[in-house]
Amino acid sequence: MRIILIALCTIALFFGIALLGAARSAIHEIEAFVLFLIAAVLLSGAGIIEAVNLASKKLLAAIDSAGETLSARDADFAAAPPRAAFAPAVPPQPSPSVAPSYRPAPPPLAPPAFTPPSMVRPAFSPPAAPLDEEVPSIDEFEVADESTGGEEERAQELYEQARSFAKGGDGHAAVSTLRQVVRLFPQSRAAEKAKRTLGKNGATA
Repeated sequence: MRIILIALCTIALFFGIALLGAARSAIHEIEAFVLFLIAAVLLSGAGIIEAVNLASKKLLAAIDSAGETLSARDADFAAAPPRAAFAPAVPPQPSPSVAPSYRPAPPPLAPPAFTPPSMVRPAFSPPAAPLDEEVPSIDEFEVADESTGGEEERAQELYEQARSFAKGGDGHAAVSTLRQVVRLFPQSRAAEKAKRTLGKNGATA
């Protein structure tokens, strides 16, 4: 390649000398101009050829370097141990013996159901009986009857309450409740039974 470049430079020099001779004679101006163009083209071609030569050398060097790099990577890959099969990552599970630090708050309690004041029945507290009176026994109470009607039902409830007081050993409360039955519901069957029970124990209604 350098030989070709030297030859082109020599030819260009020859045409330059001829150009100078033609210019001196000033006979053929057109010939001088043509020779000048030829010399310029030859010099440009020589420069282009040299540039292409350098570029091709750099390209070949880069290709060789890339081939060596790929060969080294292939050798490393072949020498490396085989990889294990891919397994998806599993998040760590909390130990069952360790309680979680966060516990959700319990849901708010429902508001209590509204009860009209007219439906609320006050608790009944029978007055205490005198301590010197005899208290009735559970055996002296008569069996409850099936009663109907509002007052009869309420009187029967008080009678059963007195019976439960006697069964629990609270005779004074039983006597007071029986008297309450007689006083509040005198016309009921429960009042008649309460009078008989009080009479058996020597207590007044």
